[in-house]
Amino acid sequence: MIAQARAPARCCPSCGNERCHRHGFANDLQRFRCCVCGRTFNDLSGTPLARLRLKAKWLAYSQVLLDSLPVRKAADRIGVHRTTAFRWRHRFLAWVKFDRPTSINGIVEADETFLLESQKGSRTLDRPPRQRGGRAIRRGISSKLDCILMARDRNGRTIDAVNGRGALTAAQLKRDLVPRLDPQALLVSDSHAAYHERFKAWLTGFRGVASRYLPNYLGWRWALDGGRISSPEHLFCIAISVINRQR
Repeated sequence: MIAQARAPARCCPSCGNERCHRHGFANDLQRFRCCVCGRTFNDLSGTPLARLRLKAKWLAYSQVLLDSLPVRKAADRIGVHRTTAFRWRHRFLAWVKFDRPTSINGIVEADETFLLESQKGSRTLDRPPRQRGGRAIRRGISSKLDCILMARDRNGRTIDAVNGRGALTAAQLKRDLVPRLDPQALLVSDSHAAYHERFKAWLTGFRGVASRYLPNYLGWRWALDGGRISSPEHLFCIAISVINRQR
């Protein structure tokens, strides 16, 4: 499955050249040598899953993601340590979040929502610690809230972005929404509360999400939305099938 997912546009992760030849096996993976730069690589080089072990459990872990299990339950089901389950979660989602529509058109509903910023898992805090599920010190929209922009057309195509802290600005809209909005689209604002509420309700099952990982969770939710991805094989292929990019 790994070889099939990577074969259509396999290229060297170092120079981006597609000319390569087989160069033996290592760790149960076919290795290749680049005909231009001479570097060797395999089908996982340059992907988020490079150098991860226990490949026999990866498909089962993809099913864990489809079931939206928290870290401890995922670790128990797969038979790995919880730190491994957490690391795998964000390795698998690193490219899934890029599997988005290139543009949205027609009638587009857009709105922003806010989540209390979280430094969960950080060894150093830039503020006093607070109890899980705490509240912002200031009322209303402040720099203690993460702003998330979502836009969805009537065909269900959705784009979103974590815009940073505080109120949404025109510059952020120009950066995150305008490039993917069809010029003929009709934009309707403040009409997307239902999708926001589903996303927030889904997040509660994880008992707190660090702000730095919000893009991954947005991509994860989009993968599950409307049954777009229904099999662990499909999710796994998306996690590794983005072409190696030239550095």
